[in-house]
Amino acid sequence: MPPWTMAWARALLTALLLTPFFVAHFQELGQFLRRHGLHALAIGAIGLGVTQGTMFSALHQTTAVNAGIVFALAPIITMVMARFVLAEAMSALQWLGVFIAFAGVVTVTVQGDPARLAGLQIGLGELLALLAAVLFAIYTVSLKRARFQLSRVPLLGIILEVVELGHVL
Repeated sequence: MPPWTMAWARALLTALLLTPFFVAHFQELGQFLRRHGLHALAIGAIGLGVTQGTMFSALHQTTAVNAGIVFALAPIITMVMARFVLAEAMSALQWLGVFIAFAGVVTVTVQGDPARLAGLQIGLGELLALLAAVLFAIYTVSLKRARFQLSRVPLLGIILEVVELGHVL
């Protein structure tokens, strides 16, 4: 399946499966959309559309090993971005945890073989995976910065639905 079709189909299937959970929130969702529809569309499109489409495109250009290692940088990129955009301070313990997690992802991904890590090459796929990691960080920080006053289930519904609407338009 083409990468962008996969991203769209994944969001559509999720939206359809979760729609029964959103029914009780339709009035709240309507009010939210009138106030924040375009903002939610932009954030949802980045997080559930463009990020996933870019990552699936990366996987067409490189191996899952390479893409996994590069995309594992997303938490680090998010922390750095949150520091500058949201003024969130990170403790030394949090930084240590992120780097241990990243080292664990790399170790598992290369199956503990340093030769596999040394043999990694950077090409279009790796650059697309890095772009997907940056986009995911933008999505995460933007969602937190928006401070939407909506509970999580309806907010997920809005983001999924506006992504689907964006694909249709």
